[in-house]
Amino acid sequence: MNFIQITNNPDLAEYISSCGVQNIMIDIETVGKNERQKNLDTVKSKHQLKDIIEVKNRIKKYNGKIITRVNPYYKNSKFEVEASINLGTDYIMLPMFKSVHEVKQIINLINDRVKLILLFETPASIINIDSILELNKIDEVFIGLNDLSIAFKLDFMFELLPSSLIEFIVSKFKNKGIPFGIGGISRIGEGTLDSQLILSEHVRLGSTKVIISRSFTNRAENLDELNRNIDYKKEIDLLYDEYNNLKKTSLKELELNHINVRRKIQQIIK
Repeated sequence: MNFIQITNNPDLAEYISSCGVQNIMIDIETVGKNERQKNLDTVKSKHQLKDIIEVKNRIKKYNGKIITRVNPYYKNSKFEVEASINLGTDYIMLPMFKSVHEVKQIINLINDRVKLILLFETPASIINIDSILELNKIDEVFIGLNDLSIAFKLDFMFELLPSSLIEFIVSKFKNKGIPFGIGGISRIGEGTLDSQLILSEHVRLGSTKVIISRSFTNRAENLDELNRNIDYKKEIDLLYDEYNNLKKTSLKELELNHINVRRKIQQIIK
């Protein structure tokens, strides 16, 4: 399992990488985000492209990788992609796309220089999933539960996780042999829906990436806050241990967990 932490704080990024988190996300997405998520307690970052430089310098000794989430394809996409690459990003993540055309434009702008992660989080992207996945140069894909749940007017983000829609999307990724990740996760034993059950669904589905949620760190914005809030290394190790245990679990047990996830979600949304 690969973990992603969203932060532009170099001290925090360095420590997080030393604890075994492989990916740090610099998140410059702002276009349309406040309007979509204005009433939700979601991450609305104030990162800048220049943050890539120092964060990259601090995590490279741990072989950490930078994912830069740019804005949806728009008039400034060329500048954002060029700057991200020149400043040292390892991946470009494209959010909120709807069409093959948008993805093609970003692929052309990247021009094989870094890897591309497509963030499927709009209904239109799912409708067009076959034609989008036919494109070359898609290195990884990710399912954004936040914005998909908003689009479908759901009250609870994880309502989608055990759904037939996610099964459908994942089957498309698997057919193309593209590595994929899904949503976010908190600490083991925490969250409205137990993180152990969420992780079980990742294993059952074959997901290999997940974003560490803000609740995982009690919203720490710097290293001092993080150290006061939690033992981060211990909590990451617990996630790895649980994931590795689940990987040894039988399919029958994973299916029973899946049923339990659906039951728990129904209790939550009532």
